[in-house]
Amino acid sequence: MAAAAPQIARADERPEPPTPPSPSAPTSLAVICDALNACRDTIHRAVLDETRHTTAAAAALSDQLKLARHALRETELERDQAVARAEKCETLQLLTSEALREERERRSAAEAAALCREASVAEVRAALRAAEERLRASEEKEARLRVLLDEAREETRVKAREKREAHEAVERWAREEAERRRTPRLEEAAPAPSLAEEREALGWAQGVVDALSSRIDLSGRQFVLMCAALFTALGFTAHVIDGPGDRGVDIRLVDRAERLCLVQCKCKGKKYKVQRDEVESFATAVRNARSTEDVASCIFVTTTEFTELAPEVGRREIGEGVAVVLWGREALVALLARQREALRDSAALGSILELYTAPPVHRAASPATPSAREGAEEEVEPILRELSLRPNGTPRRMPWSEEEEHALLEAVAVHGEKWSAIMDDEHFHRFFRERFVTKRMTRQQGQMCLRDKWRQASSV
Repeated sequence: MAAAAPQIARADERPEPPTPPSPSAPTSLAVICDALNACRDTIHRAVLDETRHTTAAAAALSDQLKLARHALRETELERDQAVARAEKCETLQLLTSEALREERERRSAAEAAALCREASVAEVRAALRAAEERLRASEEKEARLRVLLDEAREETRVKAREKREAHEAVERWAREEAERRRTPRLEEAAPAPSLAEEREALGWAQGVVDALSSRIDLSGRQFVLMCAALFTALGFTAHVIDGPGDRGVDIRLVDRAERLCLVQCKCKGKKYKVQRDEVESFATAVRNARSTEDVASCIFVTTTEFTELAPEVGRREIGEGVAVVLWGREALVALLARQREALRDSAALGSILELYTAPPVHRAASPATPSAREGAEEEVEPILRELSLRPNGTPRRMPWSEEEEHALLEAVAVHGEKWSAIMDDEHFHRFFRERFVTKRMTRQQGQMCLRDKWRQASSV
């Protein structure tokens, strides 16, 4: 009890208060915590990325293993069939040899019995006739066995010939199909236009745009119809929206993949320039439309030019992956010149020329002409690429067209499953170029795409 007293006294003693930490200590601790959290997040992301890569590699190896197992099963099946045919032939040969040996033994026994037996001539002749009949029967049996063996061999040859003929027929059809599809293109391929023809086409297009600019249709109806005809010639399905309830959209375009593009048309005089607020108004209309529809892109077309501030709105994205594409006078003239033959018999263009009585204008090529044409191509390519993207900017799924499938069949018939050679063959590569560019594929990814499609078609 005396020894416990000091301990109780020490327990009752109050400890001295801790020294307060310096003001910089919490800050250092917070920095260290943030650094540790950042390191933990980085390590977590790295582990997730490595896990995804490992899973993808394992899936690819599993697919290759399945294909190898399938090929091994087919090889083993063919080997078993060949062994079965060989065993059948050997069995037939053994049966034939056994029958011949038995008949020889019978003949030897008959002859020995006849010699050993003192029989009459009639009995000997009867025995000989019986032996001859047995020999004849044995020969007939041997002949039947030989016929069966020949039929089996002939059946094997017929199957091999049918398989070879079927393979040759497929290759011949592929060559004929390739030649048939190649011949119309060679016949329909028009020669490159001469400089005079290009000048004439540009002059004609400038005349049409000048007619629209100088004799403005107050409603803008004729210009909208002309733009619809132009987009139809470019491969789109154009729907013209009439009336004041168009909400800033004059034309709705739909391509073969059913992607939607909205267009506004402004027919103005040469001295007028499209202002920034007009482009912003169209951008607002597109934003409103995107709330209810999946709009892939939008175009603002005019017969004049834009102010310096208008392109800033065009470069600004509307939502995810959608921007206003601006087509001014130069782009419109170049596109009309390129589609002159397709628009020659257009009813919309004919009504414009009749309404405005604008004669074709043949102008000398100016230094701005090539830039106008190049500018039009630069304007067309982005909109076509944007129509192939999802709203988040990733490539859309592109179903294989009948033309691409025929081209792949022809390419395999010519080069076999040599995907690198098919990629290097310009005749076949041009069928798949749009798919590779749209989906932003590398050369190796393009080869894998062709290989997977061929395997999918072969399995079906």
